[in-house]
Amino acid sequence: MFYHRGRFSRRSLLYDFPPEVEFSPFISYAKRKGIEIIELYSPMRFSFPEDTGKEEDLKLLVKDYYGEEEFVFFPSYTSMLLSLLWGITDVGDEILAPEPFPWELRWVCLALGITPVPVETSITNGWRLPLRDRIEKKISSRTRAIFFSSPQHLTGTVYTDEEKERLIFITRNYNLYLLVDRTFAEFGEEKEMPGMQDVNAVILDGFTRKFGEEGLSLLFTKNHYLLRLVSEITSILLPFRFISGKWLKMLAGAREALEEEKKRVEELNEKIYEEVGKRSEIFSIKSEGWREKVIGLPVEDTSRFCEFLLEEFSRDEKTLFLAPMRGMYPDKEKGRNEVLLRVFLEAEKLEEAFSILDEAIEKYGK
Repeated sequence: MFYHRGRFSRRSLLYDFPPEVEFSPFISYAKRKGIEIIELYSPMRFSFPEDTGKEEDLKLLVKDYYGEEEFVFFPSYTSMLLSLLWGITDVGDEILAPEPFPWELRWVCLALGITPVPVETSITNGWRLPLRDRIEKKISSRTRAIFFSSPQHLTGTVYTDEEKERLIFITRNYNLYLLVDRTFAEFGEEKEMPGMQDVNAVILDGFTRKFGEEGLSLLFTKNHYLLRLVSEITSILLPFRFISGKWLKMLAGAREALEEEKKRVEELNEKIYEEVGKRSEIFSIKSEGWREKVIGLPVEDTSRFCEFLLEEFSRDEKTLFLAPMRGMYPDKEKGRNEVLLRVFLEAEKLEEAFSILDEAIEKYGK
């Protein structure tokens, strides 16, 4: 039966799917040909809970690690954003956020009929925030919140104290919510932001994402009314939330595990920038943060280049999977020559991947 486009919602047709979904047909095609795909971009892993835990144990472990007794927990990062924005925005409202956006924020905004308004940043200066007056020009009567993460999702940029104070000042002056994503705080910035007690702040933490897994996400706020509201909304949207026994084990050993993970990430980041530094045609600004990095390639359209890697190119029966950055910016023309890396490779495999990338770029240009 033929279904015309009018039978689907506009937002479902406008939505940019995450790279692992967008390129799944090309990935399947390469695998059917027997090609090994080296992932310079690895999706978050999902694991179904083999056992479940108790909420009382979760509360004790969260208090021990975070020092917080009141929170709302979620089974995914996206569900956390959905419940929160459902509680603080109406259709037509706006959220300010430095670009590039995490795709989950764009998806939730689109689903709820709210607009993510970009605070323009650029790879050329390391995605530093613009001056206060340029940010304030983005604020309208429909602005409800400012969202930011430090280290920043995707780029790894750690904001300076002055940049954070800029956002706090604006939030306080315009009576906005400040949505602070601290998922990767352990990988570049562990100190608390000064002045947070003076604004309506909400802390978001995708805990299991620190280890490359989708799962436990936590929301903290001193606004008890908002905490209760988000909890009630979550009980309606997600009535069958479970607590995975794996989450509890990860929380119990979080301090030691994250110390080891930080060392691995530091070594990995150094290796990535070492490989980038060998190649004059590849561009990136060194940043801290987790395993995500953005690099510029000498191609006009990285979306087409990523298709080429999976559909037309291989070396010794091997190719690469990268994530184009074009969908991470509201302006579709921005980031056309940039790709996102999310790397879990060992040093030797990483060297091989960059060597394959060199050859792919050369063949793509012919």
